[in-house]
Amino acid sequence: MMRYFLPQTLFAVLLVGTIGCSYDHHSRIDYSHVDLVHGSGRITLDGQPLPYAQVFFEDIEKATTAFGLTDENGKYVLMFNSVKEGVEAGNKRVQIWTARGGVEFRDKIPKENLGRGKERVPDRYNRKTELVRTVLSSKEQRTQKFDFELESKGRISNDLVPAE
Repeated sequence: MMRYFLPQTLFAVLLVGTIGCSYDHHSRIDYSHVDLVHGSGRITLDGQPLPYAQVFFEDIEKATTAFGLTDENGKYVLMFNSVKEGVEAGNKRVQIWTARGGVEFRDKIPKENLGRGKERVPDRYNRKTELVRTVLSSKEQRTQKFDFELESKGRISNDLVPAE
């Protein structure tokens, strides 16, 4: 029975250490090597602010995505990850959803809106997006604004909204 004590103890210590290290991972990342730009904007649908819309800036060349969530006035700020604000420079494919309910926003979207209801934004702004923006490097412009004036005209595919 004693010969199992040491391996079990080592396993427990490693498990606790691993959990502790992963808990605060993002706050210890060195962001100095990442060229982050402060990106923000406002999204309207038919001239009205679009609250709780989820906006994704997907890099066309890399497999990275910055994301944001609009407030009651349709304003958003892009996040590099769950802790750090910003978006990397480059050409971005933009998607805007209202019914996606992604994990990035679970603590910020009111429960009555989270993954419920029908998508209000046509496919041409999300699933088959026509929206493309270029984010300049921080050396060119440290703060950049990306406003979107959407129209509700067009096909909306409610049955194919991706579940996260």
